[in-house]
Amino acid sequence: MKYRLHLSRYPIGEMNETGTNYVRGQYPKGRNVVEWDILDTPIGDAFIKSFNLVSQNNDNWLGWNRYKKHAGWETVNQHINELNKELLFCIENDFLSFTSADLIDINLTHTDRLPKLNKIHFLFESELLKIQEQQLIVDPVYHQTLERLNKLVHSLEKIPTHGNAEADQFYVVRWNSESAKSSFIPLSDEMYDLFTTNVETGDLFSDFFTVGKDLGHAFHSNDIELVKQQQVKQQSVVSASVAFALNRAHFKLPTDNINSLERQRYYMWCEYHQVDLYGYDYTAPMYNLGRAPVATLNSINYDEMEAVFNETPYVCKVEII
Repeated sequence: MKYRLHLSRYPIGEMNETGTNYVRGQYPKGRNVVEWDILDTPIGDAFIKSFNLVSQNNDNWLGWNRYKKHAGWETVNQHINELNKELLFCIENDFLSFTSADLIDINLTHTDRLPKLNKIHFLFESELLKIQEQQLIVDPVYHQTLERLNKLVHSLEKIPTHGNAEADQFYVVRWNSESAKSSFIPLSDEMYDLFTTNVETGDLFSDFFTVGKDLGHAFHSNDIELVKQQQVKQQSVVSASVAFALNRAHFKLPTDNINSLERQRYYMWCEYHQVDLYGYDYTAPMYNLGRAPVATLNSINYDEMEAVFNETPYVCKVEII
């Protein structure tokens, strides 16, 4: 079976204040279509089931985001200024418990910036979890502020890459329904064993679909406090939402060597910080590094793929055929 993504030249639906695009009710065919072959694996099977669950409900909706990597320090500094603006807004409106000490000095090194970003992440993540678990109704302005904090923090966790970073793109495509999401397929040990770390090949991966950081994210952001506070959240289901990235250097690249080296570094970090003392058996399948592969990209090269998304950058429909 195939996952098909429809793309439009022009925006379809609406964009909210955080930059997330939504299409509801009617999903028009796109000018361009990109297809992936769904893997014949337990993850691929679970994805099809979750996708169909959403499709069968009348309250389904399509939400998506398109991100680009930092091409240089100019965009990093821009996002630092935007994050500080959001923090000041929170302080002025008594949102969360931020103080002026949480503002990010633009001259900090990336290493020194990470602990501040980790603290900000923990505060808005805790609030989002409370809203979700207690089904609280909150002011839309407040919720959008939390979402903007989320996006800015994740952006600033990454540093500029060499090469044509401006062309590197990352899409998250959410096919969701409030009626269906409680029935999404749980991840099993067999599925966790299929996780891979190289997610910039153009292939399709299951979206994290969980509020918080998993142990791998804590490793990449050196978030020791999250581990000590026992607030690590692993991906738990295969939803109907996906993510894929376009990176010329990694496009269609075999992952075996990358996985091996990255996992060695991960295990060394876990051992050094004794994460097992906080209840995290990092050698267990559920703590495997990476994301769950859903589908492989059909025969299309990087330049063709880039041209399609530059001509038609707006998602308007998803389907399985």
